Amino acid sequence: MKLKINKPMIAGIFLLLLMVASSFASSALQALSIWQSGQQGQSEVELPTQSVIDYQLTQEQRRQLLRSGKTIVEIEYSLACEQCTDTMHKLESAVQQYSDQMLLIELSVTNRAGLPTVRMESSYGARTMDNPADAEIMDAFCDLFANPPVRCATMTT
Repeated sequence: MKLKINKPMIAGIFLLLLMVASSFASSALQALSIWQSGQQGQSEVELPTQSVIDYQLTQEQRRQLLRSGKTIVEIEYSLACEQCTDTMHKLESAVQQYSDQMLLIELSVTNRAGLPTVRMESSYGARTMDNPADAEIMDAFCDLFANPPVRCATMTT
C-alpha cells in the first residue's frame, strides 16, 4: 500500500507543526517575561537584611514588607527616658522570637522627653501606643501578626 501525498495533506501537516511550535514559543516567552519581571522587582526594592534597624523605610520598602507578611514595629524614644529603654528591650526580645514575621525600627527622637511611642503596622491593620504595657504589646501582636504566637490562643480576655 502506497501512501499518496497530496497538497491538502502537506498543508495540514504544516499547520499542525506551526501550531505545536507556536505553543512552545508562547510558553517560553511567558516564562522569560515572568523571570524578567521577578528580577526587576528584586533589584528595585532593597529590603533590610537585619531584623532591627535605626532608620526610616521608604514607602516601597514598607509596601513590600507588608505584602510579604511582615509586621513593622516602630519605636520612637528619647535617650533620657528610662521607660523607653525597658520597652525597647522587650521589643528587641520579641524580634528575636518572631524575626521571621517582624521588623523593628528604633528611632531616637531628641526633641521629645516623653514616653516611648510604639507603632505597629501589618496587612491586618495598624496600632499606635504611648508607653505600652506588656499586655498591650502582646494584644497588638495577636491582632497584627500573620502567624500570632501560641500564647494568643490561650489568653483569656
